[in-house]
Amino acid sequence: MSRHIIYLPQAAFSADSRLVIRDDEAHHAVRVRRLVAGDHVLLSDGKGLLAEACITETRKRGRDGWEVEVAVEAVNRPTPILPRLTVFAAPPKGDRLSEMIDGLSQTGAAAWRPLASQRAQGDSLVFKAERLERIAAESLKQCSRATLMEIGPTATLDEALIAAPRTIIADAGGAPYVDEGSQDIAL
Repeated sequence: MSRHIIYLPQAAFSADSRLVIRDDEAHHAVRVRRLVAGDHVLLSDGKGLLAEACITETRKRGRDGWEVEVAVEAVNRPTPILPRLTVFAAPPKGDRLSEMIDGLSQTGAAAWRPLASQRAQGDSLVFKAERLERIAAESLKQCSRATLMEIGPTATLDEALIAAPRTIIADAGGAPYVDEGSQDIAL
C-alpha cells in the first residue's frame, strides 16, 4: 500500500522537526484515510521536497477540525522530471478540463497554459486558476509528485512559440514526431 501524501505548500520542514497539520489535509488524513499515530506519511511542499514522516498524534480541534502532529524523519529532493514539459492547449469544455489537468500532472508535465485559439469559445478561456491548482495538488498527492504542476496564464500561439525554444506542435493529421537527437518519440 502506498503512503498517504500530505501537501503543505507553506510549510518548511527539515529532518528531525515536528509539524502540526490542520484544516483540510488533517481532516482528510484522519477522517478519510483513517490514519492514526504510528502511521507513516509523505509530506510534499510542491516545490521539489518530499519528507518521510511518522504521525505522532491525531486530535480533535474544536467542533469540526482535526490536527495531525508528525515527526519528520528524512527529507529528500527527488530528481526533477526531464525534459521539462510545458503544454499549451485550448481548454476543453466542461469536466474535460479537470480531467486534462489531472492527466497532465500524473504523466509528469511541468506546466499547462491555456492556448487562445480561433475555435475556442469565449467562456472556455475563462477558468478558475485556484480550482485547477487544487486539481493539480490532488494529482500531486495521487502520483507522489514532488513538484506541483504550474497553471499559467493564457497565451497566443505566437507567445507559446517564443516561450518554448524547443516546441513540438501536435497535429491530428500529422506523423509522429521523432527527435533528431535521439530515437525517442514524443506524442
